[in-house]
Amino acid sequence: MLITCPDCARQVSDVAPICLGCGRPIAEANYSPVTANAAAMEVLDILNTIGRMSIFASKLIAERIEKEPFAPAEHIAQAVRQAMVGSVCSNTKFTSVCPL
Repeated sequence: MLITCPDCARQVSDVAPICLGCGRPIAEANYSPVTANAAAMEVLDILNTIGRMSIFASKLIAERIEKEPFAPAEHIAQAVRQAMVGSVCSNTKFTSVCPL
């Protein structure tokens, strides 16, 4: 729900920790350093996984081009996409987004 900040009269969410207009505290923060750290670690884990997948995709592309140097780009992209989907679906963290 939107409320009016008592200091600057700006509309702000009643669950926002501060008013974005003036910085006045609005609501008690619903996190602790422990949960904030856990969230940061989860984000780092996701970024690490994305990095590994990018390296994996680069290697797949290079291998595919080496096997078929004159293959149309669509064929290479399709082969890499299939391998990436297989890799993602085999990772238990990502089974909810697996199209299979």
